[in-house]
Amino acid sequence: MQEYPKMLYKDDLGTWKIAEDDEHEAELRKDGYQSHDEIVNPKPKPTAKTTTKVKADDTTGTGH
Repeated sequence: MQEYPKMLYKDDLGTWKIAEDDEHEAELRKDGYQSHDEIVNPKPKPTAKTTTKVKADDTTGTGH
């Protein structure tokens, strides 16, 4: 299967450019272009999970 030329899209499927090789593709991706699959099936963005750190002196003691 030939990888190039490859169409890349920006924001939606109405804005596109053709990458001629891997270097051109890297330039387009820096500008926000994505593959068709990445546009129509976006990966969920990771959410920031908050964690609480517990200090050793914050734990309940045994009273000894």
